[in-house]
Amino acid sequence: MGDLDFWRHGDGLPFEFAWRSGVDAVMTAHVVVPQVDAEVATCSYRWLTEILRGELGFDGLIITDALMMAGITRRYAPDVAVVKALQAGADLLLMPVDAVGAIAAITQAVADGALSMKRLDASLERIAHARQKIRNAPCCALGNWILCPIAALPAPLRPLRSKPHPTRSRAPLRSSWRSPTACPCPSPCSNCRKLRC
Repeated sequence: MGDLDFWRHGDGLPFEFAWRSGVDAVMTAHVVVPQVDAEVATCSYRWLTEILRGELGFDGLIITDALMMAGITRRYAPDVAVVKALQAGADLLLMPVDAVGAIAAITQAVADGALSMKRLDASLERIAHARQKIRNAPCCALGNWILCPIAALPAPLRPLRSKPHPTRSRAPLRSSWRSPTACPCPSPCSNCRKLRC
């Protein structure tokens, strides 16, 4: 990536197509494009709010890549990184170096006025919207990890199962569990009859 125009007409096109097609979330990268902003993209208001949300109109979740990665920890102290990512427009913070310290830093930033509750409320609304969208989707439209992580395990680690789902060659979610507590699936999906968590 060179400058913003190059990014818009080159590297940015697949991303713009993805969220205009309905992608619900995007993960940030710990990269710096000095011609656009001196900040790491994960902590860049220019990238996350002005470009991604403003110019490109993305209104889904923005999730940081792991905040314990060197691309962040070499530039920012752990408590600074979490606040800067939220100020930039991130909704979910993945793997902060110190989760308890991250909560304390965010709380202090709100108390000091460096991070507004309005900003955090916007993230909470997007998170609630994403959760509701998952809850309302038929489970056959979602990936196995969202529905039931046990179903995505390799066969030797998976509980005993019944006959395969008629439309899938992969292991079905509808299983005869070895233990009633192995999976908290409450009821089968009314669309495809698979168990969903």
